[in-house]
Order: sequence, then structure tokens, then C-alpha cells
Amino acid sequence: MVCVFGTSLWPTPLAVASSGDLLYSTFMLQATYVIATTNRPNLLHACISRIQSSPIPDGWKMTVSVCGLPDDPGRAVAEELGCKYTCSSNNMAGTKMRLAAFAEASTNLYLITGDDDMQSPDRLAESIDHYEAGFLWSGGSSIVFHNVLQDKTTLWTGDPQKVGTLFSVRGEALRGCGGWPDVRSGVDKGLSTRLLKWATAHKHNKTQALHSKAVCENTLCLQHGTNIWKQRPFPDIGKRTVFGAFLLTGVPSVQDRVEACGVSCT
Repeated sequence: MVCVFGTSLWPTPLAVASSGDLLYSTFMLQATYVIATTNRPNLLHACISRIQSSPIPDGWKMTVSVCGLPDDPGRAVAEELGCKYTCSSNNMAGTKMRLAAFAEASTNLYLITGDDDMQSPDRLAESIDHYEAGFLWSGGSSIVFHNVLQDKTTLWTGDPQKVGTLFSVRGEALRGCGGWPDVRSGVDKGLSTRLLKWATAHKHNKTQALHSKAVCENTLCLQHGTNIWKQRPFPDIGKRTVFGAFLLTGVPSVQDRVEACGVSCT
């Protein structure tokens, strides 16, 4: 079952003019933030509000597409904030991400995030720069996790293709590879594998661009007690540990920055 609420999928005309038999139109390109949500309405509200504060480059428009179960409380949040909400019949993350993305079928550029991630307002412009330079996707090699209950912060560094919340991809590549697999976890790895196969088949060598350090370190991912991966370690400041393919380093708390995004840490 899929039900979609929101606006038209067609590009928005900037101008339409005629001269004799000449009729021409200029259309805006579309960038869409894709969010799978799971019973986190307050975090989703902060996440979307942060995204909607992003400066939008000339010639582009930005939309936000959210997917969750039909009775998820995030549905009312998404609709209140003017976002498209797509219903999923199952709670698998891969399914919800794919449905949210493909609900915006004319999008030129998809930007991936989670409902508990606070995006850097500058990510949109950087992702568009990478798109206009011809890259298939862009990512970040570092990201900040903050545990709101313990007031501890960790800097993760690793493979940009597996940092899902900073991953942006061209529409034709995402749709061409089929999007995310139907899995509950490991969605970033699954998408990465599909995209690499698609890029190879289409002989596209200009695959990956990297986000700036500023964008990476101004993107805050929240650990709040209801995440799936409760075993994520938070080493003390200056201490390091390895977690899967990532190096984790304890850094000073960013709790004040989290609260400035509208997230209660009490």
C-alpha cells in the first residue's frame, strides 16, 4: 500500500514567454531531502525545520519527502510543515527510503537524512555544486554523533559511501539502480553496492565528491535512547575506538548546538 500526499511532481516554471511562433520555458531543477521516519515526531519536526532553513541556490527548488507507517505521528508533522508524506505498509528502512524518494519522481538530486539528524544548512548548496560539476553522488568522510541522554559526543570518520546521512545522489542514478533494498538495517551499504554497479554499467567515472569539513562537522546525528543501534560507543574526550569500518574519537560536547536546533536534551 502506498498513499501520497503533497504537491505536483512536475518542475516549477520560472518563466514562460512567446515571440511569434517561439514559445519557451525555463524550469527550476529540484532537490529533495528524503527521510524515513519511525515514531519520532519531535525529532522529525526539528530535522525538517533545520532543513527548511537552508539557503536555496538560484535555479533550484527544494522539497522534503517523508515516509513512514500510515499511523506514524510523524505524518501530521510532515503535513504541517508542508512536506510530502508517503505511507509504507512495512517498517523496513530500505522500503521507506525508496518510497519517499520515488514519490518525488522528477527530482534531479536526492539528499539523504534521518529523522534524528540535524543537517548543516550549507549541505544543500554544496550538494548542488557537486551535481552541477557532474558527479553521480557526494558524501562526507566524517560525522558527529551526540548522545543526548549522556551528554557525550563522538566524531566518526570512515567510508563516505556508508555515511548515509550525508549521502546525496543524482536522480537518474538512484532511480536507475532501483534505490534501497528491502532491509531493516544495512541500507547504506546496500544502496552503495547498487550504485557502484550502475555507475560501472553506464561507464560513469566521475562518481564521488566529498563534502567540506565544515558541512560534515555541522551535521549532528542524535543518539536518544530509541535508536536501533544502542551499542554505539561514546569514548571519553581524546579517546579512540574502532566500530565496524569507522574510527570513533571522543570530542567535546555539542549539546548547546543540539538544543539550538530545537531538540530537548532533558
